[in-house]
Amino acid sequence: MSNYGNLSFVLREGNFLLKSQFAIKIELRKYMLYKSIFLTLLLTASVFGQQVKIYPFSVTPSNILDELKKIKISNPNMMAQELSDKGDLSIAAKGLNFVFLFDAEICQTVTGAIQKQKDKSIPVKLNAKINSVEGDIASISLPEIKFDSGGCGKCYVQMPMVEFSDKEFVTFIQDRSVRFYTPKNIFYEEISLLETKNSSNNIRTWKVPFRSKPLAISDDGKMIALDLPFDELKEIALLIYDDGTFRFYPKKDLDLTAKSEILKEFAGQPGLTESAFISFSKGEQKHILKFNKNCQ
Repeated sequence: MSNYGNLSFVLREGNFLLKSQFAIKIELRKYMLYKSIFLTLLLTASVFGQQVKIYPFSVTPSNILDELKKIKISNPNMMAQELSDKGDLSIAAKGLNFVFLFDAEICQTVTGAIQKQKDKSIPVKLNAKINSVEGDIASISLPEIKFDSGGCGKCYVQMPMVEFSDKEFVTFIQDRSVRFYTPKNIFYEEISLLETKNSSNNIRTWKVPFRSKPLAISDDGKMIALDLPFDELKEIALLIYDDGTFRFYPKKDLDLTAKSEILKEFAGQPGLTESAFISFSKGEQKHILKFNKNCQ
């Protein structure tokens, strides 16, 4: 078995780690599906299993976007470059939130486990054991599980990221940045660059922090720009690079000369309920991106 980024998630109540027979079945199923880089989810209610005291390191979501909104509100004449610079400093210091999404079956299991908790007011959290790229195993307490209310039908945790790619991610654990392997059995918000003649072939994929229609793509196809979902931040964009790094950037300095068009279908494939295609054309150059639409 590979030692790449092995994660074991455990639903916990307070400071206790709780396991059940049902949780073990989930672990075995996930192990069979993902033999290399995998994440197993152990979900239990407090009425089951043996209680084992643990002291995991904590992961705390960042609040960068809220901070930038407040800065802009209190300084309405602040230039976009200065606001972008402040945002980049915050990314380096505490990361930008991305989501780890769980499928509907797991979310239903989480909901069932919550209902069985003796004290339902206790925040729902997941403990995890994860291998870093350096080979160390960290026992961590992830942020509180949240349930989507926007129509996506998923539950998720928010993770503060400094880098996030298909292979690795860098997050903060008690104010220290640590690099881990990216699990393959968790869902993420993504935007993909497709071959211009084949919708099933991805040239590359970017992890993105939220659902958004792409604003632009670089001529070499290695960087995308996203609008930020707040009126207060309409003057800046988020640039995401093919190596998993990202930064804020003044929107007025972006090259937005490419013609963009939402496509109802591409290469014979229709846009799905949650996804859509967009083309960016400049001269004879053309890029096709697939992105997730906002949930209805």
